[in-house]
Amino acid sequence: MKSPLSITIIVIMLLLAVPASLFAQDVTSGSIEDVASSVVLVEAVDGQWASSGGSGTIVSPDGIIYTNRHVIEDGDDFAIYMLDDIREQPVLRYYASLQYVSSNIDVDFAILQIDRDSNQRPIDAAAENLPYLPAASDSEVNIGDRVRIFGYPGIGEGYMVVTTGEVVTIQNGSIGGNRLPVWYWTDAEISGGNSGGLAVNEDGEWVGLPTWVVSEERTAGRLGGLLPLMAVEAMLANEGYVPGSGAVVAEAPAAPPPTSGTFTLMNASNSRVCYVYISPTTASDWGDNLLGRSEVVDPGDSREFRFAPGDYDVLLLDCAGETLEDTRSINVAAAITATFNGQNLQVASSMSSFTLTNESDVAICYVYISPDDSSSWGDDQLGAREIVRAGRERTWEVPAGTYDVLLQDCERNTLQDIRSVEVAGSEVVTFVD
Repeated sequence: MKSPLSITIIVIMLLLAVPASLFAQDVTSGSIEDVASSVVLVEAVDGQWASSGGSGTIVSPDGIIYTNRHVIEDGDDFAIYMLDDIREQPVLRYYASLQYVSSNIDVDFAILQIDRDSNQRPIDAAAENLPYLPAASDSEVNIGDRVRIFGYPGIGEGYMVVTTGEVVTIQNGSIGGNRLPVWYWTDAEISGGNSGGLAVNEDGEWVGLPTWVVSEERTAGRLGGLLPLMAVEAMLANEGYVPGSGAVVAEAPAAPPPTSGTFTLMNASNSRVCYVYISPTTASDWGDNLLGRSEVVDPGDSREFRFAPGDYDVLLLDCAGETLEDTRSINVAAAITATFNGQNLQVASSMSSFTLTNESDVAICYVYISPDDSSSWGDDQLGAREIVRAGRERTWEVPAGTYDVLLQDCERNTLQDIRSVEVAGSEVVTFVD
């Protein structure tokens, strides 16, 4: 039982604590929840499919995320799931863009930046007041120190898992000509999905990123490798990179495959749709559940998916895995709205798609798509944060009609001014410098 003096000290410490730091003396159950709130599930998306995933940690209130390179290398976009309750699975809150990939092959590290909401709409992440754990640790780590590991390993079935253990050995290496720890090895339980997550010491201070697991088959022994935060900081300093500057040091993942069809599922029934399978009619299986680990389409809600044009089969299941609807051979050519009314799927094409493909060597920073009978260009369709990089494309849904299109570079120089573009169904405009 704690003495009155101990209780008084703890109360004073809590009153003086800065909430954003999330540091706590002797990580208690309350501080575990605080620290866990900054740890996110990262789902790497390749085109419209989730290709891989892992964990990450928000390190600033404006949504900078530290993670491992191997967590993001199979994706061209990144869905960010966050906790509302540590006893529940995380929910999709944001999307993030790649900001940095380590050019040092020995340091498995990457940085993401939250920049869109769960519906892919651009946001000012600084206004979101995100929970975070500052990426700064001057504390010395020694063999025998206890650590806690936070993340979303596959064995946790999508839930936050917190394990404990000790640092059992430390491996030094060279970064920028300096000798420093490049691996902490721990006997704490780490498995696939923990990668890119968080390891803290008993003071709640950041120690490193769970990155690698080594197993010994004969004895069933396991050690988990932690990428030390001090190694990350040394590497960033050596490369002259400032987190938040937005410059990708190593080559980013390749551009996503062309897509021009949108499929919007409207749930007009009284049932929750928990599993959505949309598979090419020619495919031999349904593929993956497009809602991922924790997303659902509640009654009255909708969810949009993007596909290459073609014919697709659609299977909807409730949360018990029972079939709600099985519809075959839906043609997705532009914008399709499919309304599930509890008995069948009613499909209608309500919008057309306009795709801009950038095959030049310059970035397109401003795009105006205006009806040809309008007296003004209207708003920039890319918003404050988005650009169409060289080799990339961007698709918008617009009502069928005739449009004028203006493209500008980042200094607002006109790249192309196209008049009277007929948009009906699916229209692609290619910019070649």
